[in-house]
Amino acid sequence: MSAATVERGTRTRSLLAILAAILPVTITGTPITVQPGMVQGMVDYMHLGDVQAGFVASAEVSGLMAATVIFAFIGSKLSWHKAYIWGMLIVIAGNLLSLVVGAGPAFTATRAITGIGAGLVTAIGFAALGETRDAPRNYGWAVASIIGYSAIALWVLPFLFAIGGYGALVISYAIAVVLCLPLVSCLPQRLPVQDRQGSMTAEDVALLSPTGILAISSVLLFFIGYAAAWTYMALIGRDAGLNESSVSHILSISQFAGVIGALSIVILSRRFSDLLQAAIILIIGAIGIFAFVLPQEDGLFLGLNCLFQFTWNAGQPLLLGIIASRDAFGRLLRFAIPMQYIGLAIGPALAAYQLGAHNDYPAAMIAAGIFAALTPLAIFPILIARRESGVLA
Repeated sequence: MSAATVERGTRTRSLLAILAAILPVTITGTPITVQPGMVQGMVDYMHLGDVQAGFVASAEVSGLMAATVIFAFIGSKLSWHKAYIWGMLIVIAGNLLSLVVGAGPAFTATRAITGIGAGLVTAIGFAALGETRDAPRNYGWAVASIIGYSAIALWVLPFLFAIGGYGALVISYAIAVVLCLPLVSCLPQRLPVQDRQGSMTAEDVALLSPTGILAISSVLLFFIGYAAAWTYMALIGRDAGLNESSVSHILSISQFAGVIGALSIVILSRRFSDLLQAAIILIIGAIGIFAFVLPQEDGLFLGLNCLFQFTWNAGQPLLLGIIASRDAFGRLLRFAIPMQYIGLAIGPALAAYQLGAHNDYPAAMIAAGIFAALTPLAIFPILIARRESGVLA
């Protein structure tokens, strides 16, 4: 067998390993990425009340978040291949059971269990990407895939509803997960420390060490800030007097900037240091959030939303990649994964608290901006310490 043939085989296995992590994570993120459509389906086709549908959606996302937290503690003891399969089977079964359990408490419980399966797949997929070489680039591909899937899914939803209502949605969700099952055997398992990221730069970092706390905190702060800002984005535009249709179009268009942001990490991660990327993305992102307190016009609102989506979707893979490349045994990464979802849960509550009874949108955005601004303060010491030790940060 020639060296070229061996190299092609290695590249093919590497690509399949990346796809095995990215595609299932993309699909099982449906409870979050397609949540507005799922809620609409429950209200319009299952005849749930708006409040009940909201609680069902919350139960499913809570199940997802709980599974990522549990994985953080026991992930090192699990067979990732077996757990991946079980997570997918739970998602498939939960979606099919949703068709027959009715609209009562059993339905809410079924969706919560489905979320647990989705969370298990999500946690393992993200952790597995941390085991690949060029983890920041692969996280960038993952985020771009998730955003692209969300855009396509929300566009397709009306057609699914026309065909079979809410049932068509959950059946298509189950089928998509079934199609991912053959990829499980390609999922990367734990790599030897010397093979992580193709270098010896990874470290055995204790979770409760200063580095560990700062790393985990950076992800939590980042998602609290951005989730808080995103919560009332549409209402901020309307409060500024912008046309409702214009606001909707602006928010939709800005999603493309999010895809570009994620892909920028894919393109630039090998060309610039983590420190430079973090300085530009995280600092400019925080400034952009603060800028929403300015009087908004169509052009400014569009520009700020594009910047917001760009930095949000570039910052996520950047932070996870930084942690993965400095975490020899994956302990920090396993805890960083649920921090994303905990931040997504805390952010809206923070924004609502700051909003108060008088709909003080500037106060909500200032609070969001503060958390976003604290993110680089948490991650910079790690990058600077690495640079001072003689390793390019």
